[in-house]
Amino acid sequence: MADDAFCVTAQMRSRLASEWSVSATPLHDRPASMFRRCLWAETQNHIQVMGVESILRLSDWWPDGRSQTLFTEVSEGQVSRSSSRPHLVISSTSWTPDEDFNQLLDALPALDRDLAKAAKRAVVVVTGKGELRQQFEARELWSLQQLKAVRVLTLWLSFKDYALLLGSADLGLSLHTSSSGFDLPMKVVDMFGAGLPACARSFAALPELVRHGENGFTFSSSEELAQSLSHALGVGSPARGNLPVPPLDARSCRLPLATRRLRRTTCRSWSRLPGSSGLGETVCI
Repeated sequence: MADDAFCVTAQMRSRLASEWSVSATPLHDRPASMFRRCLWAETQNHIQVMGVESILRLSDWWPDGRSQTLFTEVSEGQVSRSSSRPHLVISSTSWTPDEDFNQLLDALPALDRDLAKAAKRAVVVVTGKGELRQQFEARELWSLQQLKAVRVLTLWLSFKDYALLLGSADLGLSLHTSSSGFDLPMKVVDMFGAGLPACARSFAALPELVRHGENGFTFSSSEELAQSLSHALGVGSPARGNLPVPPLDARSCRLPLATRRLRRTTCRSWSRLPGSSGLGETVCI
């Protein structure tokens, strides 16, 4: 018999206790150290990461000057954010049925209207390989003919390049639903590591990671996703609940406190963090 057990969420802890009388300690995942905010000079590199095909798809948005790209500009040798920079939204997927990206396509027309009213634009990048990618791209091609302020790019990036692009973005997006309802999307953990707020599809265990209106937004329907995207990008009316005003700032977003503590520790032994409950109540010391 084991002396102790751990699991990935409090939801799983409850299931183990009720179904099998197993007492387990929830230990949440943490992001790799490579996930962080990028400097503006580093952000310039994500143009190369996106590749020639993606740049061509954005050619009518691209500025003419040599000292400026769509996302950054250079003045007196210093790289800074371009004044006309579109918002950059990032998602990753293995293109499997448990992530319904049709929900994103259904939400884009409302987001497009909100962006157009505010004279803003957004680039949505979805990276990954999988069986449903071609089906998404076929519908996306038809849908985007109706959109003026949103462009969607589907890419395949290395882990290193994905981390670079994530660290240059404004908002993360997760449509992971969890077939069991007990695990948490690692992509959201990585987004928090890169300092991004996240819009995430809601399911039973998700509140252990994403707190609606605090470090991100949760949604169930395409309408809620559209509201959350618009509000997070600062172009729409507040979605349901008490949401922060002004909208979430990617550069001030943080992991929950107990989860941040996990990043600074090593795993020699387990002990409980005094006075904590719920998310990340166990730390490694």
